[in-house]
Amino acid sequence: MSLSLELLRIIGSPFAPETEAPIDGSEAPKLYALSARNRMPLFFLYALNRRGSLRKLEAAYYEADANYLRMYDAIRRASTALEDAGVNYTLFKTLRPYPATTVDIDSIILGSGRDYREAIAVMVDAGYRELGSGPWSTTVGDPLMDIGIDLYSEVAVSHVIYLDKASLETHVTRWELPGGGYVRTLSPAADLVTLLAHSVIKEHMYTLSEYYSFLIYLARMSSDEVSTFSQIIRDNSITKAASSHVTLSGALHEATHGEVPGKINQLLMELGEDHFEKRRLAAEQFKTPHKFHFLTIGKALLEKVSKNEKTKRSLVDQIVAMSRPDFAKDFLTKFIGQQIRETY
Repeated sequence: MSLSLELLRIIGSPFAPETEAPIDGSEAPKLYALSARNRMPLFFLYALNRRGSLRKLEAAYYEADANYLRMYDAIRRASTALEDAGVNYTLFKTLRPYPATTVDIDSIILGSGRDYREAIAVMVDAGYRELGSGPWSTTVGDPLMDIGIDLYSEVAVSHVIYLDKASLETHVTRWELPGGGYVRTLSPAADLVTLLAHSVIKEHMYTLSEYYSFLIYLARMSSDEVSTFSQIIRDNSITKAASSHVTLSGALHEATHGEVPGKINQLLMELGEDHFEKRRLAAEQFKTPHKFHFLTIGKALLEKVSKNEKTKRSLVDQIVAMSRPDFAKDFLTKFIGQQIRETY
């Protein structure tokens, strides 16, 4: 059994009976390193702690758990600054349905470009320092800890807008934070849409952090809610990206637990199955993170460009920007680095 499947057996699935999968003590450090590459080390450590199997990873567990609580303090500070100033915003891709830390807090500034600029000014006035910016986003640093807050005017990679924020605005809800208080974030179905699109179109990579976000949220949905999730996918023209992601999740679950959950099969019936990426995953012995093939990424982008005018216009902006040597050099350097990395 591959190391990735062993990791999934230890953590388990909301769709499979919980089992006490044996843990080889000598494998624990390797599994921990793999969980970190898959952007879910704390979730793995929680699974070990639940079994009383932390051993040499006990110090790592307590450090990560403390960072987890501090992260919520940072989220509370940022959301309070925006809320008090009357900024219309929502978090996305930040809060997960399992214990997880993050190096940045992602937020969409809903409204106009003027609202976006005012949001940046609000954060700077509240003591946040501006760290950098791109065509559609600005990063500010938390004044009390090493974590960035990414403020997005549009959900984009470079100039290319891959999700229309107007389609997400009706799906904003409130999430109760540990220790009190609420924060605005997307509904689970809408947040999953942003995670799937981000994974395929922006990062070109599938990690187990998205696998567990998808499984846990999906397990909580009724059959009608699964259909609503599927409709949000179609409304955002990311059927190809979602099909690839859902297919890999089903394949991993079947390889680990012996079956594909019914709700995943329901989605595959509605979205279609990506046999190409499924074969690639199996040929790689179910290794994760899994890099999407450039053909998969191209099909996902082509769907967006052909069905969404905002994406089409932003692609033209990207092409124009690439005519500037300094921009083209920076973009290509980042793109090459993205292709050779093991995780993100």
